[in-house]
Amino acid sequence: MPKTLVCHRKCYGQFTDNNKIECLRKPKPMHSKEEPSCSSNEASGSGRRLLRRAVQPVNWNLCIFCQSADHKARLISVMTKQMSDNILQAAHLDYKFYLRLAGVIDLIAAEAKYHLTCFRIFNRSTTKAKQNSVSTDIAMIWLCKQLHETADKGHVIFIVDAWEMYKELAEESQTTIQQSYFSRSTTFKEKLQSQIGDAFNFFQPVNTCSTERKIVLIPTRYQPAAVMQLFSQDGNQPCLLIS
Repeated sequence: MPKTLVCHRKCYGQFTDNNKIECLRKPKPMHSKEEPSCSSNEASGSGRRLLRRAVQPVNWNLCIFCQSADHKARLISVMTKQMSDNILQAAHLDYKFYLRLAGVIDLIAAEAKYHLTCFRIFNRSTTKAKQNSVSTDIAMIWLCKQLHETADKGHVIFIVDAWEMYKELAEESQTTIQQSYFSRSTTFKEKLQSQIGDAFNFFQPVNTCSTERKIVLIPTRYQPAAVMQLFSQDGNQPCLLIS
């Protein structure tokens, strides 16, 4: 009979610690230069920072989804292989959760726990992402998920920052980038617009020469304040073109 493999939770957690896994990944160049704290440049610099990964190693004593100690709901242990497999298979559809569980192959051995409400939210989100994957790629799904979180915080970013992050996510997920994204710059913008819905409005300043124009993504709910902050200078009215 085949031997059953067993392990201690503490040993398993140390072996699959996300920091160790990240050390094995190919290092990526970091932007060391800080942008000056003026309006539009600040948007560009913060856009890059906001879209970078910021995921802590999973705490197996908390819900694997929310990782919150303040949640009042009862924790449920992952007890079946089917539940473990379902969660791990869907994890690649959520970028943060994908990073959090990198290297984990068995949630039962890891003694993973979850809140029922958190699992339902995760299940709805990944089901929608799976449906969207028919018409797009996983890197775009990851990017749009992060952009929606960015929009909820009211942050403004340049589309060039979204493009750079998309390329990083494509490399990480081994996604082949469409050649049309390189050959025709508006293709990526049009695809992004179709995927993020009404979370952002796309603006382009028209009071600068064409080589200086940068499309800006402004969260719809924060649009009036963001427009005034980014484009009003010396008391002039903002001059924008909806893209």
